[in-house]
Amino acid sequence: MTAFIYPVVVSWTWGGGWLGANGFADFAGSGVVHLVGGVAGLVGASIIGPRHGKEKNPDTKKNILEDPHFKEEKEKVNNPDFERFVLRREKEPFVPFSFPFVTMGTIILWVSWLFFNGGSAFSMESPRKNGVPKIVMNTIISGAAGGAIATAIKPHIMGTYSK
Repeated sequence: MTAFIYPVVVSWTWGGGWLGANGFADFAGSGVVHLVGGVAGLVGASIIGPRHGKEKNPDTKKNILEDPHFKEEKEKVNNPDFERFVLRREKEPFVPFSFPFVTMGTIILWVSWLFFNGGSAFSMESPRKNGVPKIVMNTIISGAAGGAIATAIKPHIMGTYSK
């Protein structure tokens, strides 16, 4: 991906590519970086599929012992304790996240996002009047709006706020 896909897409925008030549403005890589990363994430998630044990309906939950991938891995490992280990893990409740890690990750991402976007103006004395403060303000507003919209829409799509 980093050797072929990303350089090709980037060359369309940066350095005189056909999108850049047609007036496409990509501030701080927001279009190129997120388009390539988002499509790569979507393709990767569709290849890997859902996580085992994440199913909400117990009737549709698969039996790990009947899964062909489990049988293949069991044969590779060839250890009698492997099946006991997997079955013990099956009985443990699935914990999807940790509140402290989510909070710390959000803070780190948010601060880094502010510095990156504000620094993308190249100068505190940019030709735009109040360029950096406006960029930082837009970054904060867009993140807050995205979170608020996701919080409002999720229960209508997923039927719950949790998981």
